[in-house]
Formats: sequence, structure tokens, C-alpha cells
Amino acid sequence: MQRLHLDMLKPGMVLGQNLFDQSGRLIDGNGMKLSEEYIQVLQSYGMKEILVHNSNMLDIPVQCLYSPLIEATLSIELRELFTEMRGGAEISEKMLEKVFDPIYQMAGELFPELIGEPNLNLKLKAEEYQFVYPVKVAGIRMLLGKRAGYGIYDLPILGIAALLMNLGYINLSGNEINMIDPFCEPQSVNIKNHPLETWKILLNYKCIHPDTLNAVKHHHKRYDGNGYPDKLSGILTLYHPRYWL
Repeated sequence: MQRLHLDMLKPGMVLGQNLFDQSGRLIDGNGMKLSEEYIQVLQSYGMKEILVHNSNMLDIPVQCLYSPLIEATLSIELRELFTEMRGGAEISEKMLEKVFDPIYQMAGELFPELIGEPNLNLKLKAEEYQFVYPVKVAGIRMLLGKRAGYGIYDLPILGIAALLMNLGYINLSGNEINMIDPFCEPQSVNIKNHPLETWKILLNYKCIHPDTLNAVKHHHKRYDGNGYPDKLSGILTLYHPRYWL
């Protein structure tokens, strides 16, 4: 297979893997022949690169670090969890653990050796941010954890914390959600309180590891003490990562 930027695609090329949109829905499957019109459709999804079949490069392995299907499933599960909580439903341990299953699968794909690279080719739309961004962060945090020497049973602690870090957003109004910008310091007090709100939501669940709780609560901590909500400072461990925006 060959990885190509969308600008390099030509009609007649063949997809090398399944494609999913930002909501985790299957767009089209491996083996589909591209048309000029379809290439334009792919650009509208915000994609940058895709894998295509190339008979001259069969000996060159090209693949994503995590299965796109697993990432898509995780995004869908996270969306359903948010929907249930916003609807006032009481979330059971079983419902929460269901969201964890894809995280365990992603952690398993990092062993015994790292093969492939994370797929970060997404231009996130505002309405998809809450359900796609945490999935990507979870993958990166577990990759860094693997590089740092953490084992297969430790990595899901990081991944679950990253996945659920913004659960406190369910208490925000629609206008406040539209104000969220991962690249800027939030001005709203309610937005700044989301780590603490997430921690409160997860505190009484037996399936949540204590280190996951700590990571969730302090994922906006800064070395210089300018983070929030507790303005803690100093050296940070992997379970209390410096930048989890």
C-alpha cells in the first residue's frame, strides 16, 4: 500500500483500507475504486491522506498504529455515553465499562512491538470535538506510555483518563460548548471547572482506577502553577501529564 495526500489522488486508484468519518461511521470499504467526484467528497470530510493499493509497493508495510474501526467504535461509544448522561440517565458500572473495551484493544495493539503510526489526519468540526479529540488523545497518551516503559495493564489507565477527561462538559450550556478551543486558555469559569466536574462524576465508580481519577482531575496542571483547577505546580509524572488539552 501507499500513503498519499488527497492532492495526489487520481481517478482509478483503489482504497487500501476502510474509511470512517469523524463520527465513526463507515464511509466506504477497502477496495473501492476512486472517481474524481469521490475524491472531492473525501476532501469535504477534512481528510489529508489515505492509503491506496500500489502493486509496486507490496513489500512496504504501511498501516495505522490503531485500527480505524476500533477508534471509530470508541468515538461512537463516547458519543452514546454523553447522550445518555445529558438525558439524565444514571450511568451504571456496566455502561461505563463498555466504553473501556476499545481502549483495552488499542493498548493491545501496542504490543509486542509498535507497528504503524497514529492517524491524526482529521480536521475536527466543532460538533465532533467532544467525541473524536479524546479518542486521539487517548491513543497518543498510550503511545507515550509504551515508549516510557509502561506495561499493557498500565496503559489503559492513561487511555481511559484521556478518553473521559472532558466528561464534565455535560454541565455546560450550548454557548459555552461552542466557546471551547483546545489551543486557547478558557475564559469561562465553568469551562475551567470541567476537570473537577469530571472527577466528581467518576469518583464513586469502582471500575475507575485511582490513578485515572488523579489524571482526570489534574490534566490541565502546569509546571509553573498556572493550570487549573487547583493551580498545582512542580514535576509531573506520566499519570499526571503536563499537556492534556
